[in-house]
Amino acid sequence: MEYLTRLFQYSRRLYNWSKAPWPLHIFPVFVFIHLLLQQLSPENHLKINSYCSVAFQIIGGLIVLHSINSNMRLLSKSNIIKEAYKWIKSFPPRLKNQTINVSDLVSATACASGDLVLEPNLSSIEEKVEYLLKETKRIESKVDATKKQLQQELQMANKESNKKHLKLQNEIHEIGMNLKSTIVGSVKLEILGILTISYGIFIPVIY
Repeated sequence: MEYLTRLFQYSRRLYNWSKAPWPLHIFPVFVFIHLLLQQLSPENHLKINSYCSVAFQIIGGLIVLHSINSNMRLLSKSNIIKEAYKWIKSFPPRLKNQTINVSDLVSATACASGDLVLEPNLSSIEEKVEYLLKETKRIESKVDATKKQLQQELQMANKESNKKHLKLQNEIHEIGMNLKSTIVGSVKLEILGILTISYGIFIPVIY
């Protein structure tokens, strides 16, 4: 009983080991199909080699394109079709003559905002002192209001900075996971495509 248990565990490890290179297992299947067609129809040897050469090159190219498209979808949430459409859409338009309306320029200049303080006509020293005290209080209140506004803006900036920092950490983690998935999974698919293309190219030479 113990021997059967150990045999089962070893078989499971052997299965996991054998499936690790997937999808590279498909390449020997392609070669087998090609050789089988040659055996079934030896009189059409040259035609079979020619058709299989073209077919394997096309299939290999499609596999590589699929791998590239998957990588783009993982890393940039885009794909080849979207990028091609974006490139065509970004074609620079023809230059147009622009005219500047003088009235709009004058209106924009006139709308420049600013604080306007009118100084009253003061004659006695008491009036001037009272005016200075009022101006001091006005400036102090304005400074206090500015401080409060700056503190609020600083708090909002800190909150936004913390949110952006957390979002950046999540994006970095997601990119790391996507890179790992891309490197481990897509490289095998790209190797399969390259092997298929190479086999298609060398069929007329080998056979």
